[in-house]
Amino acid sequence: MTRAFFEALHADPWARDFLDLAALNARASGAVEEALQRIRGTARSDPHALRSTSIVVLGPPGAGKTHLFSRLRRRVGPRAVFIHIRPLVHAEMTPRFILGEVVRQLAFVTPQGIPQVSALVGSFLGQLGGLGSDFPSTVLSGYAGLEPSERNARLEALLEQVLALWPEVDEPYLLRLSRVPFEPGPTGRALLAWLSGRDCDVAQLERIGATASLGEEYAFAALRTLSAVAALGSPLVLVFDQLENLIDADGAGPRLRAYAHLAAECVDTLRGGVLVHLALDSEWERGIEPSFNASQRSRIVMRKELLALPRAAEREEFLRLLLERVPEPHEAFPWPLGEARLERLRSAPGLTPRLLLLEFRRALDGEIEEGVGAPAELASCDPDPSSSADLAAAVSATAEESGPRDIDCTRLSSRGTR
Repeated sequence: MTRAFFEALHADPWARDFLDLAALNARASGAVEEALQRIRGTARSDPHALRSTSIVVLGPPGAGKTHLFSRLRRRVGPRAVFIHIRPLVHAEMTPRFILGEVVRQLAFVTPQGIPQVSALVGSFLGQLGGLGSDFPSTVLSGYAGLEPSERNARLEALLEQVLALWPEVDEPYLLRLSRVPFEPGPTGRALLAWLSGRDCDVAQLERIGATASLGEEYAFAALRTLSAVAALGSPLVLVFDQLENLIDADGAGPRLRAYAHLAAECVDTLRGGVLVHLALDSEWERGIEPSFNASQRSRIVMRKELLALPRAAEREEFLRLLLERVPEPHEAFPWPLGEARLERLRSAPGLTPRLLLLEFRRALDGEIEEGVGAPAELASCDPDPSSSADLAAAVSATAEESGPRDIDCTRLSSRGTR
C-alpha cells in the first residue's frame, strides 16, 4: 500500500483503495444485493417475468451514501454492472444523458480487473450458451480464440435467443454491443462511442460499419436493450447520487421533474434493472419526494432505507481501521487519539464516518484537543494550524455525499509519521 490516506474527505465511487466497516449500514447495501439476487434468479427461471426495482437510500451528510456504491461494486462486481450518475448542473436528465453515462462507465474496470462491458457481454453469452454467467472472462476467452467468421456466426445465433425472448430489443445495437470485447482498441472505442449516442466522425463509422450515429430518439430503446441483456448475467444498477442538488432555490423545478419522470419511466420499461436513489434525508423528505405525483412515488420509492450513524463500538472499530492504514504508527491504539479523546468520540452525538475521519486526521497531525491532555510526544510538536482549519472549512462548505474513503498519505505531516 502507498502512503495515500488522509488528503481527501469525500468519497470517490471509483477509488481503487478502499476502507470499509462491513457492519455499518449493512441493511442498506444488503437491500441492493437482495434485489440483484432476485433478478439473477428470475433471469434463469422465467426471464419473461423480469422487472426493474427501485430503492431509496437516505442519510445525513457524511453518513456514507456514496460509500455504499464502492462497497457494492467490490462485493458484487462483475456479477452486476454499476453506473454512478450525478445530476447535471443547470440541465435536465434525459435518456441520452443516462445512456451516455452507462456506456462511458462500461469501459471502467471492475475491482476484479475486468472491464464492465466485458463482464456484461461475457456473462450474458455464458448464460445463453449454457456455460453460466459466473465466469465471463473464461467465456470471452473461448470466443476470442475463434476465427472471426465463426465467432460472428455463434454470436448471431445466440442473439437470436435474445430476440426470441424480447422482440423489442434493438438488434443492431445488440450486435455492436456483443462485438466490443473482441475488437482492437480503435474499433472498440468507436463501437463504444456509437453505443453511447455520441456523434461519431466518418472514420469511427467506417470502422464499425455504420452509416450514421445513433439518433437521440433511439436512446431509450438502447437503454432497454442494455438492461435486458445485462439482466441475463450481470444486471444493470443505476445509482443516482446527490439528488438534493436537483432542488432549485424556489423548490421543485424542471430538473427535479425531469428526473422523476425519467426514473419512473426506467422502472416501467427496463427489464431486470436496479435503480438506487441517494440523497440527504432532510432534502428528500422536504423537497424531493413531495414533488412526485402518486404514480412516480409508487415506482421510485419501492423500498426506503435510512443510514444509521455509527454506534460506539462501530466508531471505535472504524478508528482502529484508520490506524491500520497509518504507515509505522508510533504506538498501539488508541494512539494518536488518546483515551480521553477516544471516549469523547465514542459518546458524542451526531458523529458520521466523515467526522470521525476528520477527528482522526486532526489527532494524527498533532492538533491537541482543547481541554484534553495529550501524549507528551504530541504536546511537544509544532502543529500546522492551517491543515485542520482548511479541512474543517472543506467539510462545512460542501454537501457532497461521502463515506470513508481511501486517502492519500503521501502528503501526511511528518509530525504524524516520523
